[in-house]
Amino acid sequence: MKIRRGEINLYVSDIPRAVRFYMEALGLRRIPDPMMGEPDGTWDKVGSGDLTLTFFRTVSTDRAAPRGSRPGLSADMIVDDFDAALTGLRAAGAKIEHERRAGKGGFAMFEDPDGNAWEIMTCDRPAEIRHLVLNASDLRMSREFYSKKLEQTLLEDAQAFFVFRSGGIRVSVFGGGKKLNLKKGPSPNLKLMLEVEDLDAAVKKLKRRKVKFLGEISEAPGFMRYICLADPDNNLLFLAQYSRDPLLPYPEKTNERGPLTRYARPGQRGKTDEASSR
Repeated sequence: MKIRRGEINLYVSDIPRAVRFYMEALGLRRIPDPMMGEPDGTWDKVGSGDLTLTFFRTVSTDRAAPRGSRPGLSADMIVDDFDAALTGLRAAGAKIEHERRAGKGGFAMFEDPDGNAWEIMTCDRPAEIRHLVLNASDLRMSREFYSKKLEQTLLEDAQAFFVFRSGGIRVSVFGGGKKLNLKKGPSPNLKLMLEVEDLDAAVKKLKRRKVKFLGEISEAPGFMRYICLADPDNNLLFLAQYSRDPLLPYPEKTNERGPLTRYARPGQRGKTDEASSR
């Protein structure tokens, strides 16, 4: 069984108050939810990075946390500026407890206006990919492809650019790109892998939306099943269904290796890209 990171649901007595608290105290922003539509007063959603909080209005006082209580399950927030986080929390009226310092960082606990308990801390971590920039030859076609056909969540939409979120990655799309010629071979050095839960079902749905695939479903044994497609500018994308967590090391009990891609031009069975799938 594979378990993915989910959202954190908070039951609160006053949704606008909760939204204001997390936005003003910690700098979270409202984010859209394509499945639930626009907030209707019974819920709202904020987030920052890979943290997403969904607020639901309580129908009884039993659902909100009693003031001063400590639930059996609490959650961590990891911030890059511990002092700024504490300053924002105190300005919003949060009660700070068990504050400990370690260099420029530290650890503390706080409660939101409904008594939900959090731990906040700093954690050193290396640089990581959080944001990709893509140039498209036709923004309208690109926006239709990513937001409608691939159902990626739009974060910003302007005349000169648009931004969507895919998992924990922000992708900004601007004009000024050139359409690639796939007949000259797989020239792009960067290929995007989009994870899906059910590859066969995803392929069927996208084919109904007239998305063209390059070749058939291939497999890297013990790691993933995948298939190649191209966006309107012929940037290569892959839909991948992983059989294990792609962010964990390969099990040491086997040294089996497989190719990253088996890129196939239309009408061909495919040829192997020598890069490793690991």
